[in-house]
Amino acid sequence: MRRLRETIGEFRLINPREKVVVAVSGGPDSVVLLHALRRLAEEIGCSLHVAHFDHGLRPESGEDAAYVRALAGSLGVPCTVGEGRVRERAARERLSLQAAAREERYAFLRGVARQSGAQKIALGHQRDDQAETFLLRLLRGAGLDGLAAIRPARPDGIIRPLLYVGREEIEAYCCREGLSPRLDPTNLKPVYIRNRLRLHLIPVLADYNPRVREVLARTAEELRADAELLEELTAAAWSRLCRQSGDDVVTLFGPGCRGEPVALQRRLLRQALAILGGRVEYGLVERLRGLLREEQAIQLPGMLAAWTEGENLRLGKRNPSRREVRLETPGRTLFSAVGVALEAGLLPGGSDGLAAARRNFRPDLVYLDADKTGSASVRLPRAGDRFRPLGLGGTQKLGNFFTHRKLVRWSRPFVPLVVAGGRIAWVAGYAPAEEFKVDAGTERILRLELTVAPSAGRFGEVWGSGEKG
Repeated sequence: MRRLRETIGEFRLINPREKVVVAVSGGPDSVVLLHALRRLAEEIGCSLHVAHFDHGLRPESGEDAAYVRALAGSLGVPCTVGEGRVRERAARERLSLQAAAREERYAFLRGVARQSGAQKIALGHQRDDQAETFLLRLLRGAGLDGLAAIRPARPDGIIRPLLYVGREEIEAYCCREGLSPRLDPTNLKPVYIRNRLRLHLIPVLADYNPRVREVLARTAEELRADAELLEELTAAAWSRLCRQSGDDVVTLFGPGCRGEPVALQRRLLRQALAILGGRVEYGLVERLRGLLREEQAIQLPGMLAAWTEGENLRLGKRNPSRREVRLETPGRTLFSAVGVALEAGLLPGGSDGLAAARRNFRPDLVYLDADKTGSASVRLPRAGDRFRPLGLGGTQKLGNFFTHRKLVRWSRPFVPLVVAGGRIAWVAGYAPAEEFKVDAGTERILRLELTVAPSAGRFGEVWGSGEKG
């Protein structure tokens, strides 16, 4: 009880006037959790509601539900019992029975919390579960985040008040309080890997250290604290060194990333992959770290690609959004697909305008004949696009233009194009089209400047500032 009080207080698991749904399977852990919380409820100033989910996977599951109802009634706590179709869901969604049962159970618990007006859902995970989870993930090759301890509290209201209480203490509590919890016979069968680990591997390890469960749980707890610190450092580094462009592209500032410790480099790259929906694997992250050191492009699993552009590393989907955005003239147009903005202004033509256009040409700044451009829009490249670069006699395929400019293959789908009347007026960051150029007969000039969208990040990359745009 002392340890339970300390855990609830230290992590602020339950506040006064909150209602807590207690998930009770009928086994020792959840029964002790309910009984102990009932003893503390008045002291904390909270109320409880019992929830039991019948997975329907064992013949005696109905007896478990009856036991939980009776226990809740004896403690004066309201109880909700639900049933799920775990086997049907497992077959329908091609999940294991354990995964399907977990999804069904959590959905039920959240539903009970909504209906009862509860703010928290208490689960019966305890210290030995922590040790088993750590060892299981270690054997599967997890990194720091995977090995870090199960958290006592999650942002979604899930709490685990027994996380620092061992199985022996729970069994002793049952004996002392005269509790007779239900026992799941499947826990004694070496069918699932967690059962084999609990029944066979941990007893072998206990020959080397009788306190192995405590040691494993403590190690997981220490790693959790380390992981939380790294999360804070990663968030700060991300805001300085990375930017996300819509749902399709993430850019990392190469010089800054190379100056960070290896651990932060890996976490930044893992976060970039996760944002794009890619697989986060150690070998893949190390390949990307290599791109921070040398200029090249690689194809990634999951329809992703990575390439270096100037000093920066870009990760993007190989089939980015094809949405077309109307160009505001004059005004500012955000093109979130690649995280850029186009500033459009109108200038008078004549000799002064022509001189300004010739004097101020930059890859990220262009002057076009506004009357020829008309109502323009911004989009990404499409198959079959052709383009007549300024000063060239005829048109050429956009792909050939990119090849001539030595633009790496995987970056090409992310170059914004200003189009007018179905024709490319400007390959933004590279070159305008011959037929839209400003000349002596131009009456109105369209000035377009390409910049990074304000929400894209802080490291200030500007398209067209590098040798390859």
